[in-house]
Amino acid sequence: MNASENNRIFLPYKLGQLTGIIAGVIASLLWMMTLWIPDASFSFNIASMAVVLLMIILAIIAIVASLKGHATVLIVMFGISFFPIGLYVLGIPHWIQWVGLANIGYLLAGVIIWRFKPHTTVERASPDPVE
Repeated sequence: MNASENNRIFLPYKLGQLTGIIAGVIASLLWMMTLWIPDASFSFNIASMAVVLLMIILAIIAIVASLKGHATVLIVMFGISFFPIGLYVLGIPHWIQWVGLANIGYLLAGVIIWRFKPHTTVERASPDPVE
C-alpha cells in the first residue's frame, strides 16, 4: 500500500475514532447523570446501581478502545452494553434513550475503524551490522 492510499483512508479512520470517543463520552455522562441526579421515574437499589456503574466502566473502555483504534473491542462493547440494557432504554420515551443511541455509536465506530484501519509498513533491518 502506498502513501496516497494511506492518506485516503486516514480521515475515515480518524472519524471512526472520533465517533467512538463521542459515543463513549455521551454514554458515560448520561449514566452518571442517571446515577447522581435524582429522577422520580427511576427507582434505585443495589443491583441497578451496580448495572449503572458497569455501564460507565464499559463506556470508558469504549473510549480507550476508540483512542487505540481497536475495532474488535468496540464491537464487543456494543454487544455487551446494547443487547441487555441499551435495547431496553432505547424504547423508553425519556432522555435515557440517548444511551441506546450512543451504544449504537460503538458499533458504527468499530465498523468504520475496522474497515479503514491504515496498514503500517514495517521496515526490516538486517541483523548484520555490516550491511
